[in-house]
Amino acid sequence: MGDVQKDLFVLVEALRSLFTGEDLEDSLAKAVPLLKDFLKADFMSLFLWKEKEGVLVPVVVEGRPLETLPSRITLGEGITGRVAEGRRALWVEDCRKDPRVHPQCRHWAASLMSSPLFVEDRLYGVLTVARTKGKREFTTEEFRIFQELARYLSGFLELDRLLEDGYHAFALAVEAREPGFKGHSLAVARISRDLARKAGMDCGERKMLYWVALLHDVGKVGVPDVTLVKPLPLDKREKLVVSLHSQLGAALISLVEPLKGAVPWVLHHHERWDGKGYPSGLEGEEIPLASRIIHLAESFHAMVLSLPYGEALSRERVKKELLSGRGRQWDPHLVDLFLGDFDRYWAILHECMESPYPKELEEVHSEVTHILFSIEILKDLSSIIVSMSHASVVASIQAVLERLALHLGWQGVSLLDEHGRVLATVNTGDKLLEPPSEEKGEILEIRWGGYTYFLKVKGRVSSQGKQILETLEGFLASLIGLLFHGEGKILRDELTGSYTLSSIKEFFSSVAPQVQRMAVVLLDLDGFKEVNDCFGHEMGNKVLQRLVSVIEENLRDSDLM
Repeated sequence: MGDVQKDLFVLVEALRSLFTGEDLEDSLAKAVPLLKDFLKADFMSLFLWKEKEGVLVPVVVEGRPLETLPSRITLGEGITGRVAEGRRALWVEDCRKDPRVHPQCRHWAASLMSSPLFVEDRLYGVLTVARTKGKREFTTEEFRIFQELARYLSGFLELDRLLEDGYHAFALAVEAREPGFKGHSLAVARISRDLARKAGMDCGERKMLYWVALLHDVGKVGVPDVTLVKPLPLDKREKLVVSLHSQLGAALISLVEPLKGAVPWVLHHHERWDGKGYPSGLEGEEIPLASRIIHLAESFHAMVLSLPYGEALSRERVKKELLSGRGRQWDPHLVDLFLGDFDRYWAILHECMESPYPKELEEVHSEVTHILFSIEILKDLSSIIVSMSHASVVASIQAVLERLALHLGWQGVSLLDEHGRVLATVNTGDKLLEPPSEEKGEILEIRWGGYTYFLKVKGRVSSQGKQILETLEGFLASLIGLLFHGEGKILRDELTGSYTLSSIKEFFSSVAPQVQRMAVVLLDLDGFKEVNDCFGHEMGNKVLQRLVSVIEENLRDSDLM
């Protein structure tokens, strides 16, 4: 027994090494022969549980042709299905006398053992091993060891799932900040892994590439939300901020011990074959192969996404774009490999876009998305509310409304006061949203103190949209109140929107003493009475509004008027 336990320890360590350094499919393909040989068996099969389809499918078979086994087994069907359903291992001493054994198996199998692979309530599959006629039957001790090996294998499968779910969850949090990017990370990861296999990368590198491709955009956590959702084109500063995400991503990946070796892959995944990429301007084979693969897979997905700043391209148009960029933007050899299996990558992409995450993560995807979005806006509103700048507050209300519309899929939204007067309005299209009463949409109420405001939405307001508005209502109302009212006192002139004399006096008494340096400019309009007398008060009002508008256009955000 001492030698058996020693050999078992060596086997388990070999399995641990396999599942740590290689792709799951390759790990299983290598693990099954090791287990078969250790148990001195003639046959071994591994069926994995496909929860979505509700069936077990064979993934590794040793000792018999794969086509001799059923391609799908349901729970309760045959020995494999019964073992999976009951979550209990089964030992058949004589296959010829056991009616549960499939008739075809009785012709060649003398003795078999079958064990479920599961952890708690999560089923992973079924492992079955057999000896052919003329060989001795399995013993009680071998059945015990077999169950022990099945538990080890279950544990490795569980660890692999937990690691994958962890990376998936992080990738989900990143892409949740960009409308329309659901499934992007997983699509890039799956396509990258397959393309890497075609390009000759070894198993260990392919597994690491899969994880890194999942997290290739992790650096976008440092990009402001308003920049991520802004329609193109970006200005120079915004382009610079976005381009820094690959460097920030590399820094973050360096903190993950299993992925430290892949830091250059993330850093250079926006380099181009012709040297016109970033951050280092590498060209050709100077760019790591993994980075070239991720760049191609990411570009492919971007072409078929329907985003606020671009329409999705057709299948044929995507092929033309890939050929056009072959040898310029992308590695020509990788483009050839990609186009050689284009239909398969197209199918993988749309599968990921439709249902990208494990069930548990998929259920919380929308909630995570909206929570992160709400937090981003709350941070912005918190910083805005401490400002007394009229221009800053007005622009901020406009920006918040635009972000709400983009995030929640509205065509536009207007902010109205209790008299129906439009205070702010945005449209995600080219034309500003006008709020006529006959327009289809929904009206949402926002209360601040004794005042009531309304959001008139062009489009459907989902339940999740209402949850976001409930979260933001207090801050948004405070922002509106800061603009138009203050503790029952008028802070701003109703005609021009500039601060009233009383609010400026309040500012000097409470805020000014804390300010070390300040400049005060007083303007006196000479002859304004003549404007009113000659052209009427209505024209006088327009002159005042225009004057204030011209001045405010030239003020800084920190200036008050």
